[in-house]
Amino acid sequence: MTPAPLKILLVGLILSSAQAATLRLYPNFAEIRQGVPTTNKVLELSFTPAQTNQIVGGSLYLSGPRVLSRLQTVSSGQGALERFEGKVVYLREDGKVRPVRLIRASDGLVQDLKTGRFRSGIGVGQLEFSTPLEPSSGGKVRYRYALDSSKPASVSYITRALSWSPRYELSVLGADARLEAFADLRNGGETLKVDSSEIIAGQVQLNFGGETNNYAQRAAIAEAAPVIVTGKTGAVLVRPGSEGQGLYTYKLSQGYTLPKASTFSLPFLNPQVNVKRVARLESYFGGEFSKGKLERVYRMNSSVLLPAGNLFVRDEGRVVGGQSIPTLTAGDDIDLRLGSDPDLSYVRYAKSSSKNEVKKFDKVQRTYTYTTFQVTLQL
Repeated sequence: MTPAPLKILLVGLILSSAQAATLRLYPNFAEIRQGVPTTNKVLELSFTPAQTNQIVGGSLYLSGPRVLSRLQTVSSGQGALERFEGKVVYLREDGKVRPVRLIRASDGLVQDLKTGRFRSGIGVGQLEFSTPLEPSSGGKVRYRYALDSSKPASVSYITRALSWSPRYELSVLGADARLEAFADLRNGGETLKVDSSEIIAGQVQLNFGGETNNYAQRAAIAEAAPVIVTGKTGAVLVRPGSEGQGLYTYKLSQGYTLPKASTFSLPFLNPQVNVKRVARLESYFGGEFSKGKLERVYRMNSSVLLPAGNLFVRDEGRVVGGQSIPTLTAGDDIDLRLGSDPDLSYVRYAKSSSKNEVKKFDKVQRTYTYTTFQVTLQL
């Protein structure tokens, strides 16, 4: 019998033994990789249709032995009533119960055991059973690999059921500021046991025409069910890893389990930030009178690179706003524009004067009008 943790490790893969699973989390998807044993130069993998819908098409990859062929088959599963086809069940009519044989569940075809005659249109509510009805079994998508050897293999695939995103909490108190950074690991699929993992920040695009992506709905479910998860021996730590090709890697210190439809939040980074409260007025040029309020802005820079994510700002303990920030390089300023400040207003006056000048180009004479604007801004 396949051990229970095995189905968790690769979200439904049917394997002969549990191997270490590696998880690489990207902003919009994840790659799951696991070593798998082979038997008699054959490897079989199995997924439910729901799991298959989450896998990016064409991303299932087997490395190690050379693949000679791969056969993919789809089974439709079996309903609760279909399991009794060919068996004796009991038909209840007019207050009486008699045994009949269920011939076909799809149209309720039964055979009377005494007369041998057939009758269709019998519903499940008219039947009684000697054993309880079990839930319908879902279909399966199976992959059968023919290999050139039986040496261990490694299987990997990309799924949109998992992803991660940074989340920041900026607290401003007087002249001091503190930024907390969290990595939110989202699982919109089944429970997943992870032995080793890393999260990767940066832009990685999967541009495949016609591919559907229902991850937004799964992420919304996961966001609504936050959980607190600890590792095997204590809290999981996130440590900076490598950097290259515009990607930034952070490694997780140990294994953990992501429950079904959950969000696993971990502190990561240790940024030192400088924050200034400023007022901002941004306007386009024009000759009209205008007035309005200035923006409330917090100008921030960080001692370390901050991957793109959502940032919430609290001033003196109160939420004053939030916004999405792009990837922020260490030392670069960013203006957190969090709405208008009712106490800071402006009035803009504009006066204009015009004059005409005539210029000649060879035998062509042209008249040009020059307008000068005098703008007065009162804060």
